Amino acid sequence: MLTREIMGALALAILWVNTLLIAAATLKLAGELRRRLGALRPLVPGEEGRGLLRARVEEGLGEGASIARLVVEQVGRAGAERGGRRTIHFGDRTFAGELLGGEVVAGNVRVRVPAARGEVWPERDDVRASAGCASQARFDEVYEEARKARGHARKVCVHITGGATVWLGGVVRRGGSAFEIEAPPGGEILVSAIDPRAWLRSKLGLAAVFVLAELAFAGGVTALALWPPRFDGWVSLLGGVLGLGYFLAVQPVGTAVRDALRPPSTAFVRGVWIESASPREGQVSARGGDASTRAAGAPRPSRS
Repeated sequence: MLTREIMGALALAILWVNTLLIAAATLKLAGELRRRLGALRPLVPGEEGRGLLRARVEEGLGEGASIARLVVEQVGRAGAERGGRRTIHFGDRTFAGELLGGEVVAGNVRVRVPAARGEVWPERDDVRASAGCASQARFDEVYEEARKARGHARKVCVHITGGATVWLGGVVRRGGSAFEIEAPPGGEILVSAIDPRAWLRSKLGLAAVFVLAELAFAGGVTALALWPPRFDGWVSLLGGVLGLGYFLAVQPVGTAVRDALRPPSTAFVRGVWIESASPREGQVSARGGDASTRAAGAPRPSRS
């Protein structure tokens, strides 16, 4: 016969199994970030070896004098109306970084960047801008395809252009009269518009805070649930209610933390375009996966 004590013990066991699985998954991701951080030791201009070099883009051989770009393939589908306004919801399919070739300058040292596949970390604001909608006419055009079963396929392209400050991760070597950067063994060259070490440290802090908070909350709920008289007194019952709420909330919170730990090269773009209340004014709001908004018509990086 399943007594109240047995059912309570089973519920706590399930809660802790779920808690430990989520904590282990988070710690695994944190371990990968920690290894990345260890491989990106700062390099000074003119130093050879594997690490991270801060520089300025002197010349880019790609479109618009860009040295690298991130390409995110998406599919947009018509969604439910919001307040009588049509919407288009975008989902990410693939992420690809491309090095387009060029030169950067670190101090007084020039470093050649080859054209190859690579890992590209753009500014988040540039990603939001590239995923935005340019006009009401563009919204109407995309919406017609988004209504179909196959949806609207598009590429969001975010470029890193000449004059930008970048961080290069890889192996720097002297090649003839100049330096060049190569991919590390088993990896790719990193071109980042943000400081990768600062980003990695912040995400490691987030992972640590989440795991400690998760374990502390689970421990507190358990202590309340086991408060005598176990699974009978009001304190124990309160612990059971809090445990149920924790069990329902920890999975989506853990998923949000996991998504936040994705590197900028594969961070979700997603997004929602919402038709303007005054289409004649040519304004369409573009809402990204992080609920950011952008009015149409403002300058933005290239989008194809």
